[in-house]
Amino acid sequence: AIYNIHIVDEKPYIKINDRVYESESIIYLNQDSEVYWFDDHDITNSVNTGATINSTGSTTINESYKYSEEVGKNLTTKDNSETLYTITLTDRADNISIFNIYIDKKPVSAVWKTIDTTIENNGFTNKDVYLFYEENNVNAIYSKNSNEYEIYLENQQFSEDGTYNVVLTDLANNQSTYTITIDKINPVGQIYVNDIIVEDGNYTLNNFKYIATDENSGIKTVYYKNPIGGDYQKYVSGTVISNNSGDGWYYFYAVDNAGNTSDTMRIYLENNKPTIEIYKNETSLYSAEIIENGTFDTDIYLRKEDIFKIIYQSSSNVVESNYELNKNIVINDSYTENQYQIYIKTATGIEVNYTIHIVDTKPYITIESKTYKDGSTIYLNKDSVIYWFDDNDIINSGNTGINITSAGNININDYYKYSEKDNITLTTDSNTETTYLLTLNDRVDNVS
Repeated sequence: AIYNIHIVDEKPYIKINDRVYESESIIYLNQDSEVYWFDDHDITNSVNTGATINSTGSTTINESYKYSEEVGKNLTTKDNSETLYTITLTDRADNISIFNIYIDKKPVSAVWKTIDTTIENNGFTNKDVYLFYEENNVNAIYSKNSNEYEIYLENQQFSEDGTYNVVLTDLANNQSTYTITIDKINPVGQIYVNDIIVEDGNYTLNNFKYIATDENSGIKTVYYKNPIGGDYQKYVSGTVISNNSGDGWYYFYAVDNAGNTSDTMRIYLENNKPTIEIYKNETSLYSAEIIENGTFDTDIYLRKEDIFKIIYQSSSNVVESNYELNKNIVINDSYTENQYQIYIKTATGIEVNYTIHIVDTKPYITIESKTYKDGSTIYLNKDSVIYWFDDNDIINSGNTGINITSAGNININDYYKYSEKDNITLTTDSNTETTYLLTLNDRVDNVS
């Protein structure tokens, strides 16, 4: 008689995706997978040997299968979860093979941390930062500003400005990417008037706007404060503020996504027209709104010892002038010219000159080219033509002129403006006498 015995030289094994795994294998998979088990192909009768499957985690089972009944099992886990399957295989030769299979669909969880806070993924910060994760056996690489990837060391800190991507890969080949942008540079704002950048603290009478920019993390919020509301409120960068929004200071600043704050900028809106008023000896003789550049004759005439005062009013009370404003100014001997210009430059840049006139000559007359001044007593023995004059620097004589009265042979009482007549013939009949009294006045109330 012949008796056959069987020699088994291969322990039970499994296959996943056509790959063979030997006993004691620890396997990490990131998707549901079909596992197949085998004993030695020389075993022709497996009898009651087979596979026992236990699991912990998202999916829990405790099942046993004979080789003759089942040769495989689909191992699963829920999305974003992990299940550990332990498969124990036995065979007729009392070999035992154990396999630990992780079905892991859960990417590595991590969080960005600074010294005092946590930052959400794809966020921004203006502080040094590192990526914290607790899972072991993680492969980590990083890239700055989309450059080549390098090894990321656990809790490695980033401090320079830029965008960082850290890719974490676990043993199941799950990948998770964490991104953060470090921005330690303040945003920049500019005020525009008629699309031209103006300096901080500028004055304008036109529409204006504020535009904030930030090259790294981008602008999150812009704020402004107007002279009416009092408190800061949100403002959309680039929104035009009309010049009829109310005179006063407007303030702006911007905050970027990393929490950096720009310098505060301001502009003064002065749309209400400034005014000028000029007084002579406490009487207002000239007033005007200041609207445009130019030179204007005030038609004000002054003489020595006269007092004039310039009153300037605007919402900002900011003005440049060559004269002290809102103060009495006495015409003294230092005023040697016949005209002076009052220069005014408003806060918004309008430049004007106002002409005032200085009169230093009293009215006078001439007879046969001879000049006679105030107080003269003149004797003539014939009819004569008399010419009268005010100061030749008086451009507008107004209603001033000469009053002529007489007594004797000829009796008259006449008045002539400088603008109407400049001479008259004084006469008397033969062998008679007439006395003429000539009284001249001018724009500065001189009387001759």
